[in-house]
Order: sequence, then structure tokens, then C-alpha cells
Amino acid sequence: MRPKTILVVDDESHMLDTIQFILQAEGYAVVTARSGEEALESLSRLRAEGRRVELILTDIQMPGATGLELIERLAESGERAPVLVMTGYNDPETTRKLREHGYGNFLDKPFEEEELLRRVRQLV
Repeated sequence: MRPKTILVVDDESHMLDTIQFILQAEGYAVVTARSGEEALESLSRLRAEGRRVELILTDIQMPGATGLELIERLAESGERAPVLVMTGYNDPETTRKLREHGYGNFLDKPFEEEELLRRVRQLV
């Protein structure tokens, strides 16, 4: 059986590498992207390969397409994978916009490894 695939989107290399390491150690297949644009390209490539993404973890504050813009484009495209938003900036306006799009899953940075894994297990 193929491991469940998780797409992790964050422009901070250290955070991206850490999350990838944690999730791979738990047996997940991890695809990483450093921007919203790169995440959309990765999703397209994975679909073309016949692979399904079970969860998208995304940061909000990123250069280029932000996490919020990524989420808006995911909604427009009909993407059905759950999204877990990671943020170090708990901005009420961003939270309101995310909830309008039906995304209420947040993980505040910094977070503990066990909290990340607990949330991932809930959503996958």
C-alpha cells in the first residue's frame, strides 16, 4: 500500500525540512513547496501521476502567492484535500477570510512535534 501523501508549503527552509523529517518518520510521503505557486504546480504534477494528496499543510505568510491566495485557488479548482494552516501571525482578518472559505484548521507556530502529528492524524 502506498503511503499517504502530504503537501507541505512553507518558504522557511528550516521549517519545511523539519516538518518533512517528522512526517516521513511517521511513514507519510511528503512533497514540499516553497511558495503557493510551487504548491499548485506540485498538485498538478501529482494529479498527472495519478497520486492523491490527503492533506495540505501551508504557511500563510509567504512571498508571491500567500497561503491565503493558495487556499482561494484551491477552492476555485475544487481541491478536496483538507488544509491545515500554519501561522505565526494570528491575524483576525486572515482568520475570518479562511473561515469564509471553510478552512478552520490552524496550527500556531511554533508548535511541538506531537501537536503537529496529532493534528495531521485527525485530518488524514
